[in-house]
Amino acid sequence: MAEEGATVTEQVTGAIADVVNEIVNETFAKSNASSREPTTPVGQGIAYISLLLMAVVPIYIGAWRSTKGAKGGSEVITSYDAMTFPFVASATLFGIFLFFKVLPQVYIDYAIAFYFFGLGAAAMLQVYGEQFGSWCAPFITNKHYSLSLTERPDEEVVDSEDDDKSEGDAKSEGDVKSEGDKTIVVLAHDFDRVKVGAFGICVVIALWYAFTKHWLANNLIGIAFAINALELLQLSSVMTGVILLGGLFFYDVFWVFGTNVMVTVAKNFNAPIKVVFPQDLLENGIFSDRCAMLGLGDIVLPGIFIAFLLRFDLSLGAHRRTYFNSGFVSYIIGLVITMAVMVIFQHAQPALLYLVPCCVGIPLTVAFLKGELKQMMDFREGEEEKKEEVEAEGAEAIKKQE
Repeated sequence: MAEEGATVTEQVTGAIADVVNEIVNETFAKSNASSREPTTPVGQGIAYISLLLMAVVPIYIGAWRSTKGAKGGSEVITSYDAMTFPFVASATLFGIFLFFKVLPQVYIDYAIAFYFFGLGAAAMLQVYGEQFGSWCAPFITNKHYSLSLTERPDEEVVDSEDDDKSEGDAKSEGDVKSEGDKTIVVLAHDFDRVKVGAFGICVVIALWYAFTKHWLANNLIGIAFAINALELLQLSSVMTGVILLGGLFFYDVFWVFGTNVMVTVAKNFNAPIKVVFPQDLLENGIFSDRCAMLGLGDIVLPGIFIAFLLRFDLSLGAHRRTYFNSGFVSYIIGLVITMAVMVIFQHAQPALLYLVPCCVGIPLTVAFLKGELKQMMDFREGEEEKKEEVEAEGAEAIKKQE
């Protein structure tokens, strides 16, 4: 029995060792992206120009939407968040890579499709809802609705003492005595039939992507994600942006050049977390499947820094666009360099390797030359509004005490 147990232990240990060796070998193996059959220069050029447009348009729209603030409130990224994000992103990336090695691809695809179906429909409604609604309006008799959910305060149930009370005067479980007269609104949402119709279009697009993974549906959802993220996420200061992008600079370089993890996940993670465009569109039309891709992280992460520059410009004057324009042009330069290097070396490139020096270096240099670098470093998001809120709360507390 002891010998049989030792044999089973050796077999299990050997199997685990084989799996670990396979994962290590595939993690640090060289990508075979360069061995793919080359596309025509025209098709490749169309694909890269399209990717460039699908990157800069969401940044421009999202940056301006961020000046108005997200409907549910903005999420401010602090310096601590910026320092820890590359490590969290690395752990998440490698965890996804391990999932692909352990679980069958089909099960992962089902889980991703289910998750991104609802998320994608909601994101598209937020971005395209007004436009889709205008398409539906001529065909719908519009009516407005209101959906609300409130939380009542604690209530004390008092037993009824008068047995002769009529059923209409007394409640079946006794009289209800409220401890307070305030209710908490948990959910309050107004909508109309036009908005329901717009949401229906978003659901159809999400279903189209879930069942076909078509690149057009992928891009509609991916662009909506990018614009929503740029509207929601805000940097607390310019130094937070420098820390965030600096850390992700090394993160991107390591996982693309040092391992095969980033390329493997990007190719196998069938979710709208990237924008894609076929390189053989002229040959195969809209049903092409040989696509060039750009991750949403390469759009959103530099984009939130560019959006910060726009808000800094507006704090200096309503018509100032100096740092936003410099950041926007810097992003285009960095992305063009990325694509040029990719074409020359025929290998996947870490876009942040070229985007970060451009997007950070050029606007900071402009600020230094204009003598506004210190002012940029001292700028904080919503600092004056927070001071006013604190002062108002203090004044209200004093009045209550009096």
